[in-house]
Amino acid sequence: MMFLLLCFFFSIFAESRPTRLPRLQENKIKTYNGVHKLIQASVDEPQSNYGCEVCLDFFDEALNPLLDILAGQGGIAAACYEICSLLPTQTEQIICGFLCDLVGIQEFVYLLNTYNPEPTTLCMSLDTCPSNPNAAGKINIVTSSPKAGPQGTTFTVSSGYSITTATGLGQTLLIVIPLDGTPPWQYEVDFYTLPPGKYSISGSFTATPQIPYPYFPGNYVITCEVCEGLCGGGHSNEFYIAQANGSFIITK
Repeated sequence: MMFLLLCFFFSIFAESRPTRLPRLQENKIKTYNGVHKLIQASVDEPQSNYGCEVCLDFFDEALNPLLDILAGQGGIAAACYEICSLLPTQTEQIICGFLCDLVGIQEFVYLLNTYNPEPTTLCMSLDTCPSNPNAAGKINIVTSSPKAGPQGTTFTVSSGYSITTATGLGQTLLIVIPLDGTPPWQYEVDFYTLPPGKYSISGSFTATPQIPYPYFPGNYVITCEVCEGLCGGGHSNEFYIAQANGSFIITK
């Protein structure tokens, strides 16, 4: 009953907002949406987890206000309502109370006081988003088509990978790293969970010189990372499932 109430209030809260995958991180390098394909899986590709999305959306909006409230109370609270009732909207107060009651005030405050808290690891720790400490897989190939070409060539970088043990909330990154010091860029796909199966990620670009990408001739490294939680997140429930490199060449 409480979950239905939560969903009702969240639907009002989210009415004017577009449906989206969870925002997993604020990237320091330029990020594009990757093209993700399910090649073969033991079950249908999972649909988005609504309870997980509720949690992620809530902390996207309310994490900083909650941290400010806690800081004003010396980082402690005796009951969920002591911090949740101070949020600015009734919807946020209700969702906060629901999430806090799931684990109790002591654990809730502990999670908020953890070093560098962010929505992904918080929702995984609260069990509103799936997580699997045993998630496993391997990257089968990291490549480019074509493997070499002059400036002006359209390159498609891609990676194929296998998941052998289902994941929880996570992401796949395909990162292009120039060796001349030019800033890298990446293609990203976020997922709620991936069942065992084969997947691919790809992204395309045209190597026409421009700022900040002059596309100097030389070798470019392609790195694929498949992660539980955030890649490089550093929390106990976040880790690299698989990593591998490939390359391509921009010729003179």
